[in-house]
Amino acid sequence: MVRRFVAVVVLLGLVAGGVALRLGYDDWRTDRTQEGLQQELSLGTAPRPVVRKDVPVPVASRSAYKKPFAELRIPRFGEDWEWAVVEGTDAPALELGPGHYPGTPMPGEEGNAAIAAHRAGHGDPFIDFDLLRRGDPVEITQGDTTWVYRIVREPWMVAADAHHVLDPLPGRKLTLTTCWPKYGSSKRLIAVAELDDVRVDDRVSAAPVASP
Repeated sequence: MVRRFVAVVVLLGLVAGGVALRLGYDDWRTDRTQEGLQQELSLGTAPRPVVRKDVPVPVASRSAYKKPFAELRIPRFGEDWEWAVVEGTDAPALELGPGHYPGTPMPGEEGNAAIAAHRAGHGDPFIDFDLLRRGDPVEITQGDTTWVYRIVREPWMVAADAHHVLDPLPGRKLTLTTCWPKYGSSKRLIAVAELDDVRVDDRVSAAPVASP
């Protein structure tokens, strides 16, 4: 009986160790990938914002699948929290970092732009998602333009297949999605932000951009 118990404990230890090694490797690979993606953005080879005279707000340009197009900063998650955002939200894309839902508007565009990221694993980008509070800024930078959104609806839980959270919304909104619980994916956590201002070369846009 004692031998069987010891064998079970050893087996569980090996499994736990294997899982830890796998998670550690995934985090390391994502960190290395993010370094490359952020370098690509800094070199100026990424898409540039679209500025039109008939539209008061610049709109971010799309990138190709799994390619970076902007940097994402959420101060609530820490001063050094910064991730390159890629196009795509399937498993291969989200292994690289936060991903933009194809088919949804881009930052600055009217409607409901949407970004997803892993809660845990692959660098734990949204591990503290449940800490988001109303008024928290969410900054997206492409080139010399930064779109500053502010949380207008704090995180709430939905079913894993609740695709309605990507439906169009009035104004210029940004929906963030991640898994729930932290180390599972049986449901989703959602938060919604609204565009508050746009900074170009550190200058705040003169016209308010938030909808009434």
